[in-house]
Amino acid sequence: MAEISFKGFVDRVFPKFVLVSENHQKKDGEEWISTGRTTYQVWTGYVEVGFELAEGQLVEVTGRFKTEDNTGNDGKTYKNNIVSPNAIALVTKRNPKPAVDNSWIDKIATDSDAPF
Repeated sequence: MAEISFKGFVDRVFPKFVLVSENHQKKDGEEWISTGRTTYQVWTGYVEVGFELAEGQLVEVTGRFKTEDNTGNDGKTYKNNIVSPNAIALVTKRNPKPAVDNSWIDKIATDSDAPF
């Protein structure tokens, strides 16, 4: 198994694993365009997760990665990307904004100070 680390969004939550999708984008001029995504089956029984996993969460996963062939109900063969995680962390804000300085509001003249 190869080592892997990625950030992705939780698509579905199952009792023993979650599906996490990593989006792929590239810059086209000034615009970012989606070029695809990779979905991983992340087995949650291998690691203790300190929060409740829910759809839509941005998580960072590190662990061991392998692919397995799977035959679907339609008879086609598909590749499953399986991750045995060492850690699953909830990603909060990537670039938090600095606190807004509202001290200027106190310096504004009150109605009683108005010249009219």
